[in-house]
Amino acid sequence: TVALAVLSLSALAAAHSEYLPVFIRKIKEADKRRPNGFRHSPLHDENQYFRNIQRLTNGGTNAEAYWSFDNTHLTFQAQLAPFNITHPCDLIYEIDIATKKVSPVSPAEGRTTCSYYTPNNTNIIYSSTMGGGKWCPPPPDQNFGYVWPLNKDMDVYTHVLASGSNRRLVPDFPSGYTAESTIAPNGKRIVFTSDYEGDLELYTMNLDGSDIERMTYTPGYDGGPYFSNDNSMIVWRANRPQGQDLTRYLQLLDLGMVEPEDMQIYIMQLEGAAAKVPIKVTNNSGVSFAPFFVPGDKSII
Repeated sequence: TVALAVLSLSALAAAHSEYLPVFIRKIKEADKRRPNGFRHSPLHDENQYFRNIQRLTNGGTNAEAYWSFDNTHLTFQAQLAPFNITHPCDLIYEIDIATKKVSPVSPAEGRTTCSYYTPNNTNIIYSSTMGGGKWCPPPPDQNFGYVWPLNKDMDVYTHVLASGSNRRLVPDFPSGYTAESTIAPNGKRIVFTSDYEGDLELYTMNLDGSDIERMTYTPGYDGGPYFSNDNSMIVWRANRPQGQDLTRYLQLLDLGMVEPEDMQIYIMQLEGAAAKVPIKVTNNSGVSFAPFFVPGDKSII
């Protein structure tokens, strides 16, 4: 069981839930190869670092949880009964924080990921492969390492909370992996990752799918973007492979996979003289993941 917990500041669980057991095993195996002074150690008393931890889910695998803009609900992806018996892929759910009631959002079709509320809290956007078939696509071959699938029929959908209806957000969007979408607090733009032009790059567009604008141009995985609270910046994770690492990245990309390793955090202004210039803000070994602006936009967690 991989539970979902809520912290006092945020609730951002990274990675596809169905791969979390593999991810945890890979971390432990890598840790054994580290020198003694550089191994990960348990936090022990987590209250030193976090406060007001509350467990929200009980059972299944749960990941990638995001707040509604009125702070009353979370949307997340999970494998939960009864659907996980016959459909072993993540589906999208919503949980009421006050009552802990969990409700399905996406139909039990395809593989789904990356859900996010609209600022007026009337819709949830998410990505799914259900347009390419109702079945659960097979997971990627982990003999390639800890890799994520880049399903070529992964498209962005919108779920209307009042009616329960689901529809493809941009019916004529080019085929390819299109996911990791989030929405600006002012509700004007969506930022997302797509490989429809050959590489995993960031794009923005209006909520109706018009005015698509490419934001990044460097070879490598650009993903997991979020807007600042004042809508003027985005923050995201990216890797910039060189040499043989770039060759491996391109080979995996051609096979419909990406290896989420050696990633750093970047930010970008969206307007002004410095617009669309990536600024690297971390230089850590391993993976920097799940960035988000704190209120006031003076810091990033």
